[in-house]
Order: sequence, then structure tokens, then C-alpha cells
Amino acid sequence: MFRQLASLFFLAPLISVGQVSDSISNSDLIDPVMITGNTDVKKMSQSPYNVQVISGKTIRRMGAQNLAEVLQNQSGILIGQDAQLGTGITMQGLGGQAVKILIDGIPMIGRLNGNIDLGQIMVGQIERIEIVEGPMGVVYGSDAIAGVINIITKQLQTKTQSNMVAYADATNHFNIESYAQYPLSVGNKSYQIPLSFSIGRHYFGGVDFDTSNRSFDWKPKTKVFANADILIKKGKSQHQLSGSMLHEMMLDRSDAEYNLVSVYGYNNRFYTQRNNLALHSNFLLGKTAKVQWTNGINRYYRFNVLKRRNLVLGEEIESLIGEIDTTLNLAYNSRALVSWKPSEKIQFLYGFDANTETLSSKRVKKDNAMNDVGIFVESEWKIAQKLSIRPSLRIMYNSLFGLNPFPGILGPACKIAPLIPSFQARWTLSKHITMRGSYGKGFRSPTLKERNFLFVDINHNVQGNPELVPEISQNAILSFDYRHGISVFQAVSLTVKGFYNQLTNQIQLSLVDNSTRLFKYINIGQLNSKGIGAEFNYHQGSFNVKAGFDCISNESRLNDTTQTINFNTVQGKLNLAYTFEKPQISAQIFTRFSGETQVFYANGGAPFNTEAYTLLDFSISKKITGKKNPEKIHNISLNQPMTLQLGCKNILGITQMTTPNRGLGFPGNGLPSMGVIHAAGGALQITPGRSFFVSLTLNIQ
Repeated sequence: MFRQLASLFFLAPLISVGQVSDSISNSDLIDPVMITGNTDVKKMSQSPYNVQVISGKTIRRMGAQNLAEVLQNQSGILIGQDAQLGTGITMQGLGGQAVKILIDGIPMIGRLNGNIDLGQIMVGQIERIEIVEGPMGVVYGSDAIAGVINIITKQLQTKTQSNMVAYADATNHFNIESYAQYPLSVGNKSYQIPLSFSIGRHYFGGVDFDTSNRSFDWKPKTKVFANADILIKKGKSQHQLSGSMLHEMMLDRSDAEYNLVSVYGYNNRFYTQRNNLALHSNFLLGKTAKVQWTNGINRYYRFNVLKRRNLVLGEEIESLIGEIDTTLNLAYNSRALVSWKPSEKIQFLYGFDANTETLSSKRVKKDNAMNDVGIFVESEWKIAQKLSIRPSLRIMYNSLFGLNPFPGILGPACKIAPLIPSFQARWTLSKHITMRGSYGKGFRSPTLKERNFLFVDINHNVQGNPELVPEISQNAILSFDYRHGISVFQAVSLTVKGFYNQLTNQIQLSLVDNSTRLFKYINIGQLNSKGIGAEFNYHQGSFNVKAGFDCISNESRLNDTTQTINFNTVQGKLNLAYTFEKPQISAQIFTRFSGETQVFYANGGAPFNTEAYTLLDFSISKKITGKKNPEKIHNISLNQPMTLQLGCKNILGITQMTTPNRGLGFPGNGLPSMGVIHAAGGALQITPGRSFFVSLTLNIQ
């Protein structure tokens, strides 16, 4: 580790870490722009939805390396860690498949245990993250029951710049990224086409709290990723072609086995490949209409290779005792939005999307495919000077679910899923106070895995269920929003909200036959979640403070034989930042409180409570500028302003929670753990431990 830290400083003159200027107005801080669910950007105060926006500046201040680390500092969002399945999320008391993850509006695929691994989403090229709470089924279809997390990447510009990111910490992370943007000149050089490319490698050596064995509590991982974008503007249209890839290798090591001849162990390597290709097109149709058309092709491939390793000689051979699993997930998404504003009092949004998804796996009975096509319309009416409403409706065809409205005419293949309505109202009480109310219906069709999964060996007996029916949700949200730009240097905002969710036909993996230990996906009944929350932002010159809390109550059934279980939890956050202008130094503190939470056994065993814990991070950044009048070569400035960031994550040393019957007593423990079917070692992971980190920045323009 010390060798890696030392090498980082020796590399300082050769590398560069890009950072966009932090100059941003107080107006933008308290009322940022958002685009989710629209054809163009609009101020958050003008949105009918309840939205949280996490800026790229905030992400950089955290020193975050992936999406999981960013969301770990948000109240109302619960992050769960699994040794093999990665990082999952719970929002509004609903998790897994109920939260839709988008990158520039295109859904991500490749869920394990219902979750997208947030640790596989890098944040280096993120401009902002938009979190929309409540069902977004009208605009985004299935899976958007609890809400949508839309990751907006940086916009291409017609200027030359390049940068690189170098990061290392005390928990065996060593990351490096590079980014370059260059405008291609066409014709007489008056027309330029922006082109960008980025590449990176994130290495994690793993962390083990019990060094007496070979296995790691936090598995070693290596990620290699690359992205490329090109933007073409022509007349009243523009088109951006984007491609990305990620390759991850995770190493899972078994404990050592001793015999009279030698010592052996097993190395199980899990490989994940993500490949995405997207085309974003925007058109202006006169002065009153806009069109946004997005097409995406996603490929997710995961497989594992098990080898037996001679721990004395260091030799490895193929092992046949473990099942080699492969999963191939392909998806195509085409989506169009048409915005039409015939007058100042009314605006229409018409939409269409089509999705095709296939799944092939050794643990799925057969190759499967699911198709759905949806059309929807939203209309925003300004019915009074201070009151506007937005009724919406979606009609969706699904190849596996729904009813035939005209069986004698259309034939059995035509299945219309339940109609998805929603309604939002926005009432401007005063210049600075806005009240919002919304109702939305959500729809989630069972996944191909939930329908057709089959995994039977000496330790597992898990089966899918082709008889599953879709989950249906009802959601209501009420919020009050206060935003006031007091002066050029001072601004304040306060949002108070409450929500209620009712989910029927909940799909749960449950123990249905104790004699054979058969787990099966079934519709077990109803889940209710409700909560209240508030977020406060204050900005005065160089000082920023952001505080928030959420109280969430859940009422759920564990399986078809148990009674309803209730639990409550409280989440809170406090973020402080101060910038010293002349020395160009900024200091920031991020703290997140996670209250007592109830944890369930998948087999219906008695639930138990995890104790509360607090995460505390601190970092300090220093900008190091070059000469005032630097030399230029080919219009590229040789002035290379660097940013050096030092800090400590998880100052309090919270690591993991252990089950009461294990009592491992690791540092930072004393807390009970989760005992679910997919858990590894009976421990609920929180973080790899206290971590001092250093990050170096150098930007060339």
C-alpha cells in the first residue's frame, strides 16, 4: 500500500486529473436544472416531480469512486453490500427491482438478486445525478415503482482538453483514469465535431478482517472500462453516439485444505462484462415542438471459473467440483419523446418506448425473451395563475402479461397490461413557496429470472415460478418547497415531504417446502411503506451546508405463511463545505446516520434489529495553479492547474455487522448481521474500514 502511495506522488508530474470549474451561482445550487422525464432541461422548482440533484461538484468533494459511494451519503436511500452480488439499493422502503437505474435515460440491465451492482458504475464522467422519487411508470414503464435514478454524463464541447485521475487509499484501492476531448474540424474548419474518449482501471486488493483464513470479507476486484462519444449538430438537430464497456474480475478464495502431501485452496473468479451502445437524437420542430429519440443496445455477460490452487507450488488447475455458471443478458430499448407547447397555459408530452430483453443462463430452464411496447401522454395545464396540473396515462403491451381487450378481433397474442395513470399538481403559494401533490400507479412485470430460474445442488434448491403475476403499486406524495436566493452571496432552500406506498402481489423468494429446502419465487401479498422527510440547504459565499432526514415505516409479509411484520427506521445526513478563496483550499465533511433497521430471514425465521451507525468522511482540496501567461502549443495551454485532495473516509471505523450467534468481534462491530440465503459468512458489510486517501488532479486545456 505504501509503495502505491509513493508511486502516486512520483507520477504527479506525468498525470492529470480533470475537474470542471467549481464556480457556480447560488441560484444553481438551490434550484439546479434537471431533465429526467422531459425533452429539455428545466429548473427543479418548475418540475412536477419530487427530485434530488447531486452535482458533479458534490461528487468530486466526496472523493467518491463509484455510484455506491455517492448514494451512501444520501438520506432516504439504504445501501446494501453483498460479498458476491455487489451493491444494492432501497428507496422509499422498496428495493431491488423496484428502483430503475438509467444512464442518460437508457435503462441498465444485468441484475443479481434484483439489484444493479452500483459499484460497477464509475462517476468520473458524471455531470449530475437526478433522483426522482415515487413511481415513474408512465414515462419509464416497468420497474420504476419506487423511483428512478438517472445518471447524466458530461456534455461534449467544442474545445480541446485532456485529463487523468489518480487515486489511492488505505483500503487497497488504486485507481487511474484518463479523459480526452478533441473537436474534429470538417470542411473549411468552420464546423467542428466534438469527440471524446476515456479509459480507466480501478483496482481493489480486498480486505479481510480475519487474517487466519484465505477468504476475504471484501473480495478483490479489478475493473477496466472505456467510453467514447461523438456529437454531430446539423441545422435544428443534433445526434450523439456513445459507446462504453466495463470488464470486472472478482476473486473469491476458499480457506486452505491440508493433506499429507500439500496445501490446497480454491480460487473462484467471477467475470462481468458490460457493453453499451447508445444514439441520442434531438430535433426542433418549429418554435413549439421538440423531439428526443434515444436508442440503446445493452449486453451483460457474467461467468465464473473455478480453479484448484496448490498453495505450496502456486500452481492452478481447472476444478470440476463447482458448477460453472454463465449469464447472458441482452436488451434493446427505443424511446421517443415529443414535447408540444401550443400556448403558455398548456403543454403536451407524447411518448413511445419499446423494449426487448433476452436471458440465457445455465440456471435458467431455457432461453427466454420478453417484449413490451408502451405509448403514453402527459399534459400540463396551467388552470390558474399559480396552479398547474399534469394528468398522465400509459398503455402498454407485454408479451407475457396482460389481458386481451378484444379476443375475438385481435387474437390471443395481443395482451394489454394494466393501464398506468398518474397525476401531479403544483401550486405556487408565494414567490418562494411551492406545494406539490402527486398520485401514481406502478407496474412491475416478473423478470425472466423470477419466472424460470432453476438452481439445484447440494446446498441450494431455488426455483422460479412461471405462474407469477405482476406487482402493482399505488403511491401518493405531498411536499412543500421553499427556495430563496436572498442575495448574490446567500441562498436557502427547505423541502418537507411525505409519501405512502402500497404494493400488491409482492414477489418474494420464500421457503415453500422445509423438507426439501425448496425456495421459490411467489406472490405473497402486500407491502406498505410510508415516511416523512426534509432537506435543508444553505449557501453563503464560500460556506455550504446541506442537512436532511427521512423516517420510513414498512409493513411487509416475509412469505405466504408468516404474519405481517412492521419496522421503522430513521436516516439522516449533514454535509458541510467551506472554501478559502485566496489559497484556493476547500474543506468538506460528509456524515450519514443510519438508524436501527429490521432485517428479515428469507426462510421466514424471526427477524431482528440492526443497531444504528454513523459514517463520517472528511477531505481537503488544494488547487495548485501554473503560470499566469502560459505558453501555448497548437492552441493548447501548457498551464496545468492541479488539485490535490487528501482525506479520510469512515473516520469512525464502521466495518460490518455480525449475527448474534457468531460474535466475531471484528473492529467496529458489536452489531448483529443479516442471515439471508445470499449472504456470505453471515455478515452484513458496511465499509471495508477506515481509509485515508489521496487524489491528484491535473487538467490540460
